[in-house]
Amino acid sequence: LVVFREDDAVLDQQEPGCRVTAEVVGNRAALPLVGVGGIDGPQAAWERITAGASLVQIYTGWIYEGPILVPEILEGLVQQLERHGLATLAEAVGSGLPWRSAA
Repeated sequence: LVVFREDDAVLDQQEPGCRVTAEVVGNRAALPLVGVGGIDGPQAAWERITAGASLVQIYTGWIYEGPILVPEILEGLVQQLERHGLATLAEAVGSGLPWRSAA
């Protein structure tokens, strides 16, 4: 299990919201990656998924937004799949596809 986490804290005197990543040696496809931290909406979830996460954990976002966060994330992910012409979320995992706003 490899975890990618994005913190809102300043790390190594970088800007707030910096991305902390890990490099995985070998076949990444064989490892489940979990996006953790800062997932407060569909765009954050999409970014973790397209960076390689096959799972995302929502915790603080759930506390602040409540149960409505889950259907909002799901709806946003479905919209992104449609905008990118993808049939399944598995196709988006690790794709590097950007978030596309409504036209």
